[in-house]
Amino acid sequence: MVQDPDALTLINIQMEDFKNQRKFFGDPMSIREVGRKPPAEWWETYGDDHPELQKFSICVLSLTCNSFRCYHNWSAFEMVGRIWIVKHIVVVIV
Repeated sequence: MVQDPDALTLINIQMEDFKNQRKFFGDPMSIREVGRKPPAEWWETYGDDHPELQKFSICVLSLTCNSFRCYHNWSAFEMVGRIWIVKHIVVVIV
């Protein structure tokens, strides 16, 4: 997803700030808003001091949402396929 080694280094450094709640990530307001805002919106609001991590996080969150929808739709189609197979097997057996 990120090809630039320098950007990866910055993301890793900034990730440590996030995990350890340093800098703005430890601010009571940003902590309180974690459960109140959608994740991508939270990153847009509170990730400005960490632009590489912010961009990466929003990108990953977008993929997660899109992937879930795709998986959800795929599951529905998979179920239709199973129903067709079951009906077909019943017809063949009878």
